[in-house]
Amino acid sequence: MQRPPSPSPLMPTVVWPQVKPQILKASLVSNNSTEPHEPLKILFMHGLESRPGGSKDRYLRRYFKKVCTPDMKMSACRLTRSNSVVRNLLRRPLLWGWAAAAVAALPLGWAIYGPLAFPVWAVVFGGVLMAIRGPLTRQALAASLDRCLAIQTAAIREFRPDLVVGSSWGAAVALMCASRGIYSGPMLLLAPPVKMVLDRLGDADGSHWETLCGSISPEVVRRILVVHGDQDATVPVEDSRSLAAATGLELRVVAGDHRLNAALMDGEDGPDTSERLKQLITEVAARR
Repeated sequence: MQRPPSPSPLMPTVVWPQVKPQILKASLVSNNSTEPHEPLKILFMHGLESRPGGSKDRYLRRYFKKVCTPDMKMSACRLTRSNSVVRNLLRRPLLWGWAAAAVAALPLGWAIYGPLAFPVWAVVFGGVLMAIRGPLTRQALAASLDRCLAIQTAAIREFRPDLVVGSSWGAAVALMCASRGIYSGPMLLLAPPVKMVLDRLGDADGSHWETLCGSISPEVVRRILVVHGDQDATVPVEDSRSLAAATGLELRVVAGDHRLNAALMDGEDGPDTSERLKQLITEVAARR
């Protein structure tokens, strides 16, 4: 069901880091539930600001015996997460080139303009920073995405899941794995921000969107279910409608917000007591 990733115009090619086997194995949990469940091997791809041990990860471990949740170490702004966008922003040579030029120019400006040097310096280099902010952010996001894809590719090859569940950012990563031929099995995608991610990567003409949608084969499409909340204030439900229209993926819009916890996981007896998400997983797994 898997094959090595092929080059894609969606992302710049980088050297993907190796994921240590022992780290992956540590995230593989056999729960102690006494209820009978099919021994599905589920790979869970968590959200942007989440990690192993989050609410959906705990739910999956409660209802299924074999769950693998690799830590993508992803975030938008947290410096403590090694693959965060802000960490990758600080790794950009363009940013350090700007900083070096700004530092070198200040003494020279002082020698020429005297007390006026700092305002002139601030205007010039502030303007340059504003001009390069867009390219810098796109490069950082692309690097973060590549690193997440690398981690999930290693997990797919080692764990060999029966089904992939992706939540938000993780759902976008999962769909990109499908578009690159990395994984072709059943997938349950919760509020995937695919269009939003591509837009922020600079897909102004929609060519990357068209490439991604066109690269998912009909056989893979029939194995994928997208679920999106009608009250999602983070990722517009219209994005998933566009995705379904462009690819033929099955989309189910439910009453819920972006997290979908209340819609799929929480029941009358409290959090994680509803079997709605479990039923969806079982249904999608049957598409193997």
